[in-house]
Amino acid sequence: MCKYCLKTTAAEEIESVLEWIPLRAALLYVEDEAPMKDLPVLLHNVEIPAEQKVVTGQANFYIGIYAVQLWITLQLTHPPGFTFGKIERWWPIFGCEVRREVQAALDSPRDERYFEMWFRGVPSERGCSGRTGVCDREVRVTQISKVREGRISEYER
Repeated sequence: MCKYCLKTTAAEEIESVLEWIPLRAALLYVEDEAPMKDLPVLLHNVEIPAEQKVVTGQANFYIGIYAVQLWITLQLTHPPGFTFGKIERWWPIFGCEVRREVQAALDSPRDERYFEMWFRGVPSERGCSGRTGVCDREVRVTQISKVREGRISEYER
């Protein structure tokens, strides 16, 4: 049962399971992998903090994976010694200038592109939205400090 709207749906049950999948595996499957072979593996050698605090309505710095045209996936908790942590999917609203490489991806017809993104954002409250009532939140991105395009590891598909 969703503690935010008191409804239970199959999509919410799936979403709760997805919260325990590692961040890189939570991204979309990329069918055409050939153009991505030369890109670095996402979050390889990137140190994610043990906890990325989320306070509704307050700006903070975050590290996540932006699936172009879709969402930003964040690992909010990363307990030391564990592979799994809490994952959330955030819908970005860009309230700042988008970095050149991300804007090029947004303008491109090829939509299976992913970026590691270091950004400052103001998250909304979690809520249920869409046809399936999936719990998620929006984030107003106010600053993008760093981006790096990458690919999903073949071992995490």
